[in-house]
Amino acid sequence: MVISSDLCHQIVKSIKFGLISSEMEP
Repeated sequence: MVISSDLCHQIVKSIKFGLISSEMEP
């Protein structure tokens, strides 16, 4: 399965943003 680098970067950003958001939550 080939995934475009743009899509991969977008997914990584989403995951990182989600992790940061959950860590920010009290």
